[in-house]
Amino acid sequence: MDVVVGESIYRSQSFVVRDRQQDYLYSLHLMEDATQKRLARRELEESERRFREVTNSLNDVLIMLDAELNVKLLNEAAVRVYNVDPDNCLGRPCHEVFWDCRERCDPCPVLDVLRTGKMAKEKRYLVDGTILDRSVYPIHDAAGGISACAVIASDVTEREKYITKLKRFEQIVSTSTDLVAFFDADNRFLAANSVYQDYFGIALADIVGRHAQEVIGEDHYRSFLPYRDKVVWAGRAGDSFGLDRFPLPR
Repeated sequence: MDVVVGESIYRSQSFVVRDRQQDYLYSLHLMEDATQKRLARRELEESERRFREVTNSLNDVLIMLDAELNVKLLNEAAVRVYNVDPDNCLGRPCHEVFWDCRERCDPCPVLDVLRTGKMAKEKRYLVDGTILDRSVYPIHDAAGGISACAVIASDVTEREKYITKLKRFEQIVSTSTDLVAFFDADNRFLAANSVYQDYFGIALADIVGRHAQEVIGEDHYRSFLPYRDKVVWAGRAGDSFGLDRFPLPR
């Protein structure tokens, strides 16, 4: 048991000493000064608590694997994204915990980092459709060797969907026979397809950043204004795109 004396903490232990025939000889009472050990343990517990708070506040997945690819740490984002039981992860191989596989992944970016000592990146696709942009970093020990790896992953599902839709929309616009132009909130040119450039006899390099009225003239600009919010609009990631024509003056 621990005994507090002033500001010091002593660990009290008692032992019975017997002879070879197990007859009682005497009792031994030891008082070990455990003050520094207790303070060090409290500091370690506080440091671990703060570390957990920081890692769990991250939106990104954070996983730490040892040199044998066993899970040593994972934050709440990792638990949520991979839908795993946090009490059944530590000490187990990552391919069993996150990928439900008996064998190691091939290729495995973590093994590449352990072998080369260089950071690696990859995209991973989960069964629920989630797309993860993962980076693997080596963790060095005091001797300079690689003792573990940190895996940081961001959920880029919506961004990838947005990029796919944007590329498809850009392809449609570039091949369209309609006049298509993009303007910012101040009606300054951002882009225009080739049909638009040919119709007005302008080059894209010469109009980007210039006001629409200056480039296409007063009559065309007046016909454009009532339809301004319908011409081209793009929402946030995950939204669709829309295109609407406006009548050109004759």
